[in-house]
Amino acid sequence: MILQLWEAKRGHEMIYRTELTDVRWAVLRAALVRYVIHGTIPGHFLQAVLANDLTDALCRADNTSSGILLALVRLVYNEFPSDSHGSRKAVVEWGESTHEDLRADFESNIRDAVLTNYDGEEAF
Repeated sequence: MILQLWEAKRGHEMIYRTELTDVRWAVLRAALVRYVIHGTIPGHFLQAVLANDLTDALCRADNTSSGILLALVRLVYNEFPSDSHGSRKAVVEWGESTHEDLRADFESNIRDAVLTNYDGEEAF
């Protein structure tokens, strides 16, 4: 999905956009994983994604981030503990809580999930 977004572009521009998207995906994904494991609240764009406020997320996203929004939503929905997302209140409460059992389960399970993008391709 991510690599195909700029397939119609020409030569060097396509390569630049693809590399930029891969880097952005890795950075945002790492911020989300830090949030779930350590309770570190991410920036406003990712807070909006976690709170299921996609209008706010799109308003805060740059061109690259908006292009991978669907993949981020899929990661959160499919892999994150349900208590960690869905509303702004849930995001704040997750950041302030310990949830040691859920965090440990997530940390052991997420290793495989974060190594792929949500098209089943290796991310690295």
